[in-house]
Amino acid sequence: MSELKNKIHLHCLQLLDERLSQIKNSLNELMKAKTNETKSSAGDKYETGRAMIHQEEEMLLRQQASAKAELARFQQLKPLAKNDRVVDGALVHLSKGYFYISAGWGKLQIPEMNCFAISIQSPLGQLIAHKSAQETFNWNGQEEKILEIC
Repeated sequence: MSELKNKIHLHCLQLLDERLSQIKNSLNELMKAKTNETKSSAGDKYETGRAMIHQEEEMLLRQQASAKAELARFQQLKPLAKNDRVVDGALVHLSKGYFYISAGWGKLQIPEMNCFAISIQSPLGQLIAHKSAQETFNWNGQEEKILEIC
């Protein structure tokens, strides 16, 4: 199962890298648009265009900072470490699938299995935090069992 956890971790890092690349490309395009924005005789139009570009730039910079923070957090996780309790970086196997305790991204596109990236602060994450394999918990009115932790 540790090989599977490493594969999931690498998939998440790849997603973050793609996200950062998309943001960088969008920022580059925005810089080109900002440079090409020329003042016309309709001054208000110019100012409105510049303001919209500035707002978009600020939004992209916030997204970039958030993605960089997530990347730093993911780089601190140890995908090859064996966990005997549910903590950040653990891969938890439940009857409903695999849950990588990392970030609240939801379902990951991994073809051979159901895998979800959830944070330890999520409702499910809080229910299973610090539990060990074979422990049970109540989830949506049903009793669930932690089958395995890696």
